[in-house]
Amino acid sequence: GSVSDYLLHHLRCPTLVVNSTPEPVHASPSAAASLAAAQGLCTSEAGSGSETVAALQKSEAAGTRKGRAVLLAVDESMHSTRAVAWAASHLVQADDHVHLATVLAPQKFPPSIAGSDYALPMWEQEEVARVGKAELMLQTYARKLLDRFPEVTLLTQVLMDADMPEAGPAMVRYAHIKQVDIAVVGSRGLGSIQNQIYSIVGLGSVSDYLVQHLHCPALVVKADSKV
Repeated sequence: GSVSDYLLHHLRCPTLVVNSTPEPVHASPSAAASLAAAQGLCTSEAGSGSETVAALQKSEAAGTRKGRAVLLAVDESMHSTRAVAWAASHLVQADDHVHLATVLAPQKFPPSIAGSDYALPMWEQEEVARVGKAELMLQTYARKLLDRFPEVTLLTQVLMDADMPEAGPAMVRYAHIKQVDIAVVGSRGLGSIQNQIYSIVGLGSVSDYLVQHLHCPALVVKADSKV
């Protein structure tokens, strides 16, 4: 394996990997449209700045955006909590555009209850509740960032796509669409052998996937990293 791979799995400090041969995931027009449509429900902006989400997207398209686009890929784990805290202390700057994103895999509608008049409304309510819980988690992280940088432009995004339910590919696609400059993710801190075992049983590392496929540098914050 590569030296960067060895360091990624054995260093106890945060590890920045700059991929010299990036493999960006190009979103199809339908995928980009579905992401844009989802933003109407799942995207919010926080901060005291006057820039709106529409203005931010316009500045991205025109190439006039100030500051960096920083992606914080998070979930409910303590590893994400540590990664956000580390980014707030050592990485994020006041003029950055911070994207707090999480992936929520859509639950398939059970065929066994498809004929029930009550099943669909209940299933829909459960999905809305899941999205609401994910948004609440993102807002909790957002408040921690805003406590330190009240003027930062901050966007939250729940990524929920039946065609791309896995966290790694979904984050890579989002990072590519948003032209992210650097991505930050927490890590369980497993060694290479432990990580291979997890991969065999279908629990591959999201941080590993991001490091290998992102078009931008990826910063992996380890479980032992000092905040």
